[in-house]
Amino acid sequence: MARKLKFEGNVSGVCRLCGQMRMIPDEELESYAGQTVAGELPPDLIDWLAMMNCSCDDARIEQHKQHTRDKAKENVRKLFEHEHPSASDFMLKAIDLMVDQKIGNISIQIGKHTKANITKNAKGEIKVKRTVTKCDELEA
Repeated sequence: MARKLKFEGNVSGVCRLCGQMRMIPDEELESYAGQTVAGELPPDLIDWLAMMNCSCDDARIEQHKQHTRDKAKENVRKLFEHEHPSASDFMLKAIDLMVDQKIGNISIQIGKHTKANITKNAKGEIKVKRTVTKCDELEA
């Protein structure tokens, strides 16, 4: 039976970008309970959570990047994880590079009939596309 971690009192961290102290909601803390060390969350994780709850301009940019990253990875898992797990792992790593603006897009040929395209549009949204080609041919 899984044990739930109880956090006593308020937990606050420091935004990495602006230095403001931020309270971290209990529900967010409990979702990271598996990452505790001696019953406590690591300070760098607490500060990251504080940044994700901060309202400074730089934090909002990071929050948007994280949301984009999470959504794109979720889309890759939906489209590729069950049929092509090794290609899925590769694409999940590529998404991190796209969000960090190190690559612009990626195309992968998977087997004979499946192609994956991951592109980033001008708005910064990441589009994940799977194309399966099926050709039926009969000859007499």
